Amino acid sequence: MVTDLWGMSDLIPLVPALTLIELIARAQSDRDAWVRTWSPQVLGSVAWAAALLLGRLLEGPMRASLFVGVALSVAIPVLVGLYLHAQRALAQAAQARATDAERVKERSAELARSEERAALARELHDLVSHRMASIALSSSVALRYSAEMGNDLRSIIESVHDEAAAAMTQLKDLHLLLRHATARTEPSSVEFETRLVTMLRGARAAGLRIEDDGVANAPSEWDGRTRLVALDVVGEAVVNAMRYARRESTLSLSLRMDSSQSTVTVTSVLDRTLPAAVPGASGMGLAGMRERVQASGGTLTAGPVGRHWVVRAQLPPSAEGAT
Repeated sequence: MVTDLWGMSDLIPLVPALTLIELIARAQSDRDAWVRTWSPQVLGSVAWAAALLLGRLLEGPMRASLFVGVALSVAIPVLVGLYLHAQRALAQAAQARATDAERVKERSAELARSEERAALARELHDLVSHRMASIALSSSVALRYSAEMGNDLRSIIESVHDEAAAAMTQLKDLHLLLRHATARTEPSSVEFETRLVTMLRGARAAGLRIEDDGVANAPSEWDGRTRLVALDVVGEAVVNAMRYARRESTLSLSLRMDSSQSTVTVTSVLDRTLPAAVPGASGMGLAGMRERVQASGGTLTAGPVGRHWVVRAQLPPSAEGAT
């Protein structure tokens, strides 16, 4: 009965042989726990050998060739499995080397970029920061001897001093960003209002009339990132107005926030006598401003509306105000 069952098909012995090959080929190469790793393979080989030996014994008397046949029937699947296991290990090692090489390449590129940023930061500090510090110091000295100055001249010198000090702060942030690839410092609500007042004071010193400075209505719920982007937008728009608008023309600033978005709007009078020199005509400042707004998830529009040039940034709801 057992002999008949075993002899149902010559293909039946191939099933455990192929299983043994697959078992050995997929074994994990764990040198520190080889007993745990290879126990299933060893047990499978012994079980396969025992099954073959039992089957042959049931078919006839024990002979020397019987053991040779059983040994070959077990050894061949084991050797094939070990070969496939070695090939699999080689492929995994090659993949690991390729991954390590890619990681080293990325690290080398990052180090090269860091060195370039550090070199640029040194040049920026040596060439620009010293000059800005000299301007701030000179204007500070001039203010000490400004008793005989008119209010307009004193206001201009104060504006120069404030702008130089603000530029020094921004250069410091940029210097840190280049050297350490850290994010720019996000201003607090007090710092935000202070920097807005400084910008608008410079606009007044340049001859612009501030119709609505918007500082008093600045949303207190804005988070640091929104304040930072708003300062970039207002700063660029105010500088463009100082550069291109007529003296004594008006400039207004609006800072608003609702449940769906935060809005920064800067409006200045469009000088029709200088059609080629409207704010943002060079495209560089406007492009940089648009990139910063888009990076924060917002949109920027800038262009003529009637007799005015309107810059409007629509930003996502502030994280602090959304709760």
